[in-house]
Amino acid sequence: MNNTNIQLEDYIEMLCSFRYFDLKFLLSTFDQNKVGRKSVLLDRAIGLLRTKPANIDYESFTANIHDIYHILLQDQPQRMDGPIPQVNDFNNFVDLFISDDEEAPTNKK
Repeated sequence: MNNTNIQLEDYIEMLCSFRYFDLKFLLSTFDQNKVGRKSVLLDRAIGLLRTKPANIDYESFTANIHDIYHILLQDQPQRMDGPIPQVNDFNNFVDLFISDDEEAPTNKK
């Protein structure tokens, strides 16, 4: 895949559309710290784009960004049509969005 005509700003725009799990996947693929809020992970990924550290294959990193972004574009209509979680399914819903490193919020009334 040839991504030479894509500018840094284009990759940043792609990253900004990533979901939390997409950012975690991208960072873990390149042995980067994947712990933190979405904004922290986004900053970390953008930092890797800007600094081009020697310990990652930059071409592979940008190719992964491109691939994940296009998968998101293809999945977007399907995600919008998915079922809306019910309030009584709160714990199941939270389990989908909490990583092993984080604590789930409690559903107290």
